[in-house]
Amino acid sequence: MLDSSLSYFLRNNQLIVFYIYYCFFLKIKVSISLFYNTFIKDPLQSIDSVYLNANWIERETSEMFGICYIFKKDLRKLLVDYSTIDNPLLKSYPVEGFFDIFYNFFDDQVLCVESSGIEL
Repeated sequence: MLDSSLSYFLRNNQLIVFYIYYCFFLKIKVSISLFYNTFIKDPLQSIDSVYLNANWIERETSEMFGICYIFKKDLRKLLVDYSTIDNPLLKSYPVEGFFDIFYNFFDDQVLCVESSGIEL
């Protein structure tokens, strides 16, 4: 019974988000763990208004894992271009890519061909 409920819980919640922040001035440590479902995309509240160094890591997790934050001031992307809507660090991201690029020596041109699926 416990095993089936745990597997159902982990199947519905794909990501676990850990916040561990320490304030040197106040000597306070904050540890928060949250379960996040990437299919529903419930937004998490941003903590960069309290901890300014959380801005960078929230931008990176938003870009790479698709975690949505509310009350976020800086929504720019860090690593991928702005036209990308996929999240590269999720397991649902395609590994092969969408296009294959070849250089044709005979015609001296670069060919961009839509890739076909590879079955293993």
